[in-house]
Formats: sequence, C-alpha cells, structure tokens
Amino acid sequence: MINDILTMIWKENLEYSNQSKNLREKITGMIFPFLSLGLLAIVPPLSLGSDWIKSPFSLVISILVPLITVTMSIPLSLVGERERKTLETLFASRLPDRAILFGTMFPPIIRASKISFFVHLVSLVTYNIAQWSGNLSFYPSEILFANLATIILLSISAASLGVLVSLQTTSLRQAMNYLNAILMAPVIIFGIAIYLIGNVFPDPWRVAFENWFEKEVMTANFQQVFTTISFVLLLITLILLVLVLLRFKRSLVKPDCS
Repeated sequence: MINDILTMIWKENLEYSNQSKNLREKITGMIFPFLSLGLLAIVPPLSLGSDWIKSPFSLVISILVPLITVTMSIPLSLVGERERKTLETLFASRLPDRAILFGTMFPPIIRASKISFFVHLVSLVTYNIAQWSGNLSFYPSEILFANLATIILLSISAASLGVLVSLQTTSLRQAMNYLNAILMAPVIIFGIAIYLIGNVFPDPWRVAFENWFEKEVMTANFQQVFTTISFVLLLITLILLVLVLLRFKRSLVKPDCS
C-alpha cells in the first residue's frame, strides 16, 4: 500500500510539473508566487510592525495560501486525467482505490504546506530586517502552533473537498470554478464587508464596529478562541475525509469525457 501511494505521488508530481504548457498557465504560475510574497509576506510585516508576530494577523497566510494552492492543484489530478482520457487507464491498473486517493491528495497538501511555510519564513525575514533590535524575533509558541494547525487542517479539508468536487464535474474549468466558489467565497465576502464598513457605511456604523472589535475581539483569550475554531475545523476535516473515503470508488467515478 505504501509503495502504491508513493507511486501515485511520483506520478502526480511529474504530471503537475508538465501541466503548464500554455502561456496563460505559465504567466499565472509566475505571478501567483510574487503576489503571495508581496501581499502576504512583505507588506503586512512592514505595515503592522510588532503586531505581525505578536497577534494572530499572520494566520492570514495560513488561511489564504493553502486554499489558493489546493484549489489550483487538486482539479488537475482527477479532472485532468478525465480530460486527457487516461482516467479509465488509471482505474484499470493494479493500484487500489485508497492508493489512488491518497496519492492524489498528498501532493497538493504537501505543496500547500511548503509554500505556506516559505511565505511565513519570508515574512519573518522581512520583519526582522525592518524591526532589527539585535536579536532575532519569531512567533510566540501559541501563534506558531495556530499557524501550523491551520495550514495542516485547511490543506487536508481543501484537498478532500477538491476530490469530492472533481468526482462530480467533467471539466477542469468547472471544477476550479466550483472550488473557488466554495473555498474563496467566505474570504471574499469578509473582505468586502470590511471594505464596506470602512469606506461606504455611515461613520456611526464604522465607529460602533471599531469599538466592538477593540472590546470583544482584541481582548478575547486567543487560546480559548483558537481551540474552539480548531475543534470545529478538525470536525469538518474528519467529516470531509470520511465522505471522500466513502465516495472515492472506481464504480462511482464519472467516466472519461467523450
């Protein structure tokens, strides 16, 4: 079983490295890392100062990077196999269903984790250069653990959801659109809400929100809040994993496109 999973991981990594054939995909693949580094790893540490490492703001990296990375990766596996008309060949092999499943999920999870860790590293380097005081600064233990847990749980959840969506779609574009709608919609809605409160809604609404944020959010016990959020996220992750294990069977997967 282990060797079968490793075989699938090798296959997925090889195919992923050969995916960016056209100019659009190459440009997208080049722009995303620079945007991630600029918008997530350089600008926030410079703008927030010490709050970047002492507060939960760094969780933005641990939320956005795994979601975006997995959304761009998972559909290339199952739906990509279907569009290349090689899915039936894969399912006709001796590889068991679980090996194909885990071999499909692990590469995007590992890729999302590696990119997230790298972006965090760049943000810490940026912070230390900008705020140099003679000693290296790092995340406090509770912030470090929160980032690690968020990266791992979100990567697994997004990969599981990506497999479920891929099983129900017949084109790569459709799968990526569905995943973007499901995974990124809450983030986009939150960003729009913050923009409206700060720039569109009447001043009394903005002041009321700022007062509530300072009194309730900024003074909340971070460990208690994150423990609750982690438990909910862990529960969601387990549910999605169970659904994937039950749903991923050769007999239930849609055939190749005609």
